[in-house]
Amino acid sequence: MAKAHLEEMSKTELIRELRKLQDAERRLETALKASDPVRLVHDLQVSQIELEMQNRELQEGQQLLEDSRSRYADLYDFAPVGYCTFDLEGYIQEINLTGASLLEVPREKLVHKRFPAVISIRDKDPFRTQLNFEAHLRACAEKTDRVTTEWTLSSRSHGTWVMQMATVPLRDHDGAMIGYRSALIDVTALKQLDRLRFLADAGEMLSSTLDYPTVLERVVRIAVPALADLCIADVLDENGRLQRLEVAFGSPEKQLALAERVKESALRPGPQALQRRVATSRSPVLFERTEEPFFLSGLSEEDSDLVRAIGPRSMIIVPLMVRRKLLATLTFIVTESKRHYTSEDVLFFQDIARRTAVAADNARLHTQVQRAIRIRENLLGVVSHDLRDLLGVVDMASAVLLKSPVATDRRIQSRKSAEMIHRTAEKMTRLVADLLDSVGIVSGHLAVDRKPCPLLPLVREALEGFQAIASVRLQCDLAGVSDLVLTCDRERILQVLTNLIGNAIKFTPQEGTVTVRAQPKGNEVWFSVGDTGAGIPSEELPHIFEQFWQAAKTSNLGVGLGLTIAKGIIEAHGGRIWAESEMGAGTTIHFTLPIARPYDDADDSHRTAGAGEAVGRRAIPGASSERKVVLVIDDESDAREAMQQVLALDGYESVGAANGKEALVYLRTHPAPYVILLDLVMPVMDGWAFLAGRNRDPALRPIPVIVISGHQEAETQAAAAHAGFIQKPVRPESLAESMEHMVHGAQ
Repeated sequence: MAKAHLEEMSKTELIRELRKLQDAERRLETALKASDPVRLVHDLQVSQIELEMQNRELQEGQQLLEDSRSRYADLYDFAPVGYCTFDLEGYIQEINLTGASLLEVPREKLVHKRFPAVISIRDKDPFRTQLNFEAHLRACAEKTDRVTTEWTLSSRSHGTWVMQMATVPLRDHDGAMIGYRSALIDVTALKQLDRLRFLADAGEMLSSTLDYPTVLERVVRIAVPALADLCIADVLDENGRLQRLEVAFGSPEKQLALAERVKESALRPGPQALQRRVATSRSPVLFERTEEPFFLSGLSEEDSDLVRAIGPRSMIIVPLMVRRKLLATLTFIVTESKRHYTSEDVLFFQDIARRTAVAADNARLHTQVQRAIRIRENLLGVVSHDLRDLLGVVDMASAVLLKSPVATDRRIQSRKSAEMIHRTAEKMTRLVADLLDSVGIVSGHLAVDRKPCPLLPLVREALEGFQAIASVRLQCDLAGVSDLVLTCDRERILQVLTNLIGNAIKFTPQEGTVTVRAQPKGNEVWFSVGDTGAGIPSEELPHIFEQFWQAAKTSNLGVGLGLTIAKGIIEAHGGRIWAESEMGAGTTIHFTLPIARPYDDADDSHRTAGAGEAVGRRAIPGASSERKVVLVIDDESDAREAMQQVLALDGYESVGAANGKEALVYLRTHPAPYVILLDLVMPVMDGWAFLAGRNRDPALRPIPVIVISGHQEAETQAAAAHAGFIQKPVRPESLAESMEHMVHGAQ
């Protein structure tokens, strides 16, 4: 069979021809056993066909190999990552199209060039670029594994960008190193995303606390290991000196071994010099690649050993500034990680410093505000306690004078003075109460004791106090409310009504009219107090419930707390309060309160007592022959003596004690008194300690005790200690009444 004929046949035809020849071979084996030449020709034909088939397979394999190589060449050239190979001297041997595109240099101009010569470093320092590249290759050769370095480059098309170079050694079959292979990756977007994510996480974490030191501690701890291997916060104290607040290592081993040593080193002159430099200049400092001799210069042997243990390789220090004021410095240090800082990182860390400074300043201001609030509350507490004591003395002393008989005309003037003292003391008492109520409203701690309260007696009592002194007509419209019961704190609502009625009378001219109305609407009662005064201008009307606000024409008529307190009381009851006014026609204040249930006239159990007021009426025991001794316990001698004088006028005998210890000695050596009046704030043994001692002694426990205090919150504690409560200042005219009510109630 001719060779040319075979070459024209397809592979399938060749296989078919080979099978025919194999069948012919079997037939010829029998017929031509003795004919060797024929056999030889046949074998040659079979071999020719087999060789041709192998040739075809080789041609097909070569074509597949060429196709595969072409495909992989395309994948290599157009890969999303740049690939580059270097010889041992750092010259480029091969680079794909992606790599050339990243560097913005044609591929043919890159081959056989050193890498530092063809990249555009942002800081344009070729010498440092050469050193960094050689250090990169040297680290790869020494570590025999992948080494990563980031380069901040400048580009004509998209400005500054960050390229990451990951390099591995190339070796021959014998393991000898013959060069380097590197991957070139644009990580600009990835770094920006990571930084944005970090800023978002940091912002959330920083905003979750209002404690100044905690803000700085948190930013230090979240910075490692994400941004640094070591982060340090130094804060400026009140004397302008930097104090080391927090140190955080990314390595748990270094944190355990070195953190306290780094904190202690700040107490010595040298180690904090760089932070002090930043604090003085108010400008950040960058050490892109640090050298050990630089950090060891001028340090003691102890501090030099510490620096070597830390192993700084790159460092940034930034100031925390707010409103041109330095708060602290933050130090970010790279040690064992493979990164190094650049000028781009300085901008990022300055952004972190700005956010941290704002959060720290907010926390600092919050701390100052809280401290001011505590000081204010403590001051008000002290003032209210001491002032109430003094007012109580003045009030009781004037009451004693008023109750004393006038023997001569000479004492008439003394009596007028006593009346003046008494009125002034009442006004001061109301002012202190208003101040304390306004503080309670602002802080959200206004106490209200809501109970069922009949409406009609409440309004009548509020009006009774003005009937004799009012220079205007007082009208009352209470149709349809005679059987209604409110759910309220009786004394607080009485305070609102008297305040509103008093204001209406104050701003109504003579012969004018003040009208008090109440009418049910659904589950509420709508109250209104209206006057026929001059009215309030529309631009001032929205402000009348603000604390200390007054209209310009009325600035001498009070301190501006009445309507604020009224609003706070009504809102604490779940009601609403508002005002309507028309110039020249007058002003009406409206408010609402919830209804409890219809009032049963036979049920008088809803009447409640306020501070210093008794429930029901009891005979004053002045004419009684029964001897009633009252033990008065108060460290203020004037307050104690005034209380004893008022008790004497009401027919009681009294004994005084300056503190709880004296009182216990008296009780264990004398007959039990009728009742004990107890102040709380005293030296040696205060009122609470006295109550504890009294309750532990079975012989003293039955003696009634009434706590007298200016702090309303003490009432609950007093009840828990099995004692009654009267709030200061004590009303002299109702002291005996209140005392008798509580004593009989306890019995």
